[in-house]
Amino acid sequence: PPPHDAAHLARVVVNARRLADAEECSGRPANRTIIELAAWLHDVVMLPKGQAAPGEAARRSADEARSILTALGVDQATIHGVCHAVLVHSFSGGLTPETPEARIVQDADRLDALGAIGIARLWVTGAEMHSLLYHPTNPAGVDRELDDRVWALDHIERKLLKLPEMMQTEAGRVEAERRAAYVRDHRAQILSEIGSDRDAAGAVDRVRRA
Repeated sequence: PPPHDAAHLARVVVNARRLADAEECSGRPANRTIIELAAWLHDVVMLPKGQAAPGEAARRSADEARSILTALGVDQATIHGVCHAVLVHSFSGGLTPETPEARIVQDADRLDALGAIGIARLWVTGAEMHSLLYHPTNPAGVDRELDDRVWALDHIERKLLKLPEMMQTEAGRVEAERRAAYVRDHRAQILSEIGSDRDAAGAVDRVRRA
């Protein structure tokens, strides 16, 4: 599917290269071979969105990456590093990267969920999951539980805007904040166009006063 197609892999590779450059300039070099292989292989197995256990696609991708690299005769140390990076990249899996390479690949993948590309992926994924655009009476999600499986706009607050603080590298955090600002503006524009921006602001003020 488009959110995890070959173009996504290519963007993650570009992100990873940039982050690796920044880390190296800051005196934190990482193994470029592991980064490159993991970035290309991190989504080698894709499962339907919302129809598998959290992190299952990453687990299967790590297994498949091991099989591919073993067949190619890649050394075991490199295979281990690649498989770890692939395994822990998943947001839903909730795993913490333990190597510089895995930290870079995780950040590179999460950057692709932000900015203009992230917004495009958000709406495509919502369509694939047959989600509605937004909650009809409370699109801003004020004082209700967010549900991005039903309301696509909820995904911005429920996940996307949390990503900058979860970044593992300094360069990743800086770029994530820049892209998150675009996502915030996009959400604000939607709320303004549907006439919910003032209602949302008023509701927040009432909650604070209470």
